Amino acid sequence: MGKKSIIIIIVCTLLFVAASFVTTRREPALEALYLSPEKIIVPEALEGIKPAAFRSDSPEIYLLIEVKHLTLENKIEVIWEKYEGDEYIVVQRDTIQPEQQGSGVISINMAKRDGRIPEGEYKVEAMLDKRRGIALDFTVR
Repeated sequence: MGKKSIIIIIVCTLLFVAASFVTTRREPALEALYLSPEKIIVPEALEGIKPAAFRSDSPEIYLLIEVKHLTLENKIEVIWEKYEGDEYIVVQRDTIQPEQQGSGVISINMAKRDGRIPEGEYKVEAMLDKRRGIALDFTVR
């Protein structure tokens, strides 16, 4: 076996190792957002939950964020906005840094003002590491 053959084998092996690393590396991601009046943290129970309207005297409004492959270095920012006039005004901002690695569901609730959630049109957006995220619109009546 010549020197040229050995170099070709080494290069092919390195390419194979690099391709294996790239295909098995798991990127952290926000998979989906759900709104619910209940704090549901079991991913299987999220199917079919899509209420777009809540009562202002609802006990709670939870944002359920389905996440995949989070690391301890990831940060999730959640921005709750209310439509006022012709623009959205930020009413709440949450920042979450995972305490564990992995996948699952993160639950955050919308804060009440004087025991109620003001009526109106809202938008909630979740972003992972300051990248464009996922948003949901909802109404409080």
